[in-house]
Amino acid sequence: GMDDWVSKPIDVDELAGALQRCPQRGGPPPPPPSMPEADPCVEEPALAIAPSKSTSTEREADLELDVGALEAYEMSLGGGDFGKELVLDLIRMYREDAPGSLSEIADAVAADEPEALRLAAHALKGSSANLGAHRLSQLCFQLEILGKDGSVEGAATLVGEVRRAYESLQPLLDNEVDKRS
Repeated sequence: GMDDWVSKPIDVDELAGALQRCPQRGGPPPPPPSMPEADPCVEEPALAIAPSKSTSTEREADLELDVGALEAYEMSLGGGDFGKELVLDLIRMYREDAPGSLSEIADAVAADEPEALRLAAHALKGSSANLGAHRLSQLCFQLEILGKDGSVEGAATLVGEVRRAYESLQPLLDNEVDKRS
């Protein structure tokens, strides 16, 4: 049976926590984590996010490829050769699958098929988000919404942006592969 799950896009800390909660073969399951009881009369403060100290160029590069997400993913897998190999596999699989999704997106727009657009954009959105390619994922989300709304109007322009974002992602992925090879 299924005792736990992690939603997409995969959060490395969430995945690591789920894996840690998995029982070892032959051993008893770990105890459930203890959570303090919340007082319903006390309003919790909103989550504060510290402003980024990076430059605007670094923030733009992070939108193309969040290198920190890849590094965190690698480290959550124990780092070392094992973590490097899994990140390299993730990049390799992405590069194998993404061109097909890009073609499906373009074909759906050309054929005026909103549902096919939604499905192809959803697939590329998720795999891009898992990789840390936030800009590409956001563009695919816009295409997915168009398809969900039953339209491909305006999608041709977005398809061009998606292709450009994918192309600009490639040298960044090359850099990450070189760092791990």
